[in-house]
Amino acid sequence: MEKTKTRLMFPVDYFIWNATCAILLQNEGNISEARQYAKVALEAAAQEKSGFRYHPTVGLVGDKYEQTKKSLVGLTNA
Repeated sequence: MEKTKTRLMFPVDYFIWNATCAILLQNEGNISEARQYAKVALEAAAQEKSGFRYHPTVGLVGDKYEQTKKSLVGLTNA
């Protein structure tokens, strides 16, 4: 996972990467660290602008990941 971290560009990339880390760490029983990754993933999901001047909505998380977002919210509240 760490090798791909430098390739993240869009909010959805950050969301998927951090959500994956959170889920893997949760499955390993490392709830404290998983919670941190979950928070970062949810911050990426909340972004409303991509940061690209001419394409402000490209690469946003959108509704496709609602179930994952719910799981991450549950993790941050645990």
